[in-house]
Amino acid sequence: NATDSVWVIVIYSPLCSMSRLIVPFVEIAADALATIGVSVGAFGCGLHGNEAREAVKKEGFGGSLKDRVCSKLASMTETPKIIGFGPSTGLRVPFGSVSSVSLPQRLFDF
Repeated sequence: NATDSVWVIVIYSPLCSMSRLIVPFVEIAADALATIGVSVGAFGCGLHGNEAREAVKKEGFGGSLKDRVCSKLASMTETPKIIGFGPSTGLRVPFGSVSSVSLPQRLFDF
């Protein structure tokens, strides 16, 4: 049941080169975390809804940081960001932004 599980959500912008760079690491982490019952998902800032897409068209990468969903989930000053959620328990653990040096360890430490 998705509401009982723990989730790691990667919030990204398709306009961000670091967001594109981490895809293989996120896939590896997703496979590893699935073995202990942790689900991994991703949400693209500026991809969903007319308002968000218009902001990206107008402002580029800066517009994606203003996405309402992304802003609600994390203080968006850069992407990608990683957040751990436990929907039924109210767990919310922000991991902050990602650098290529720290990403694999941060995901596996979760």
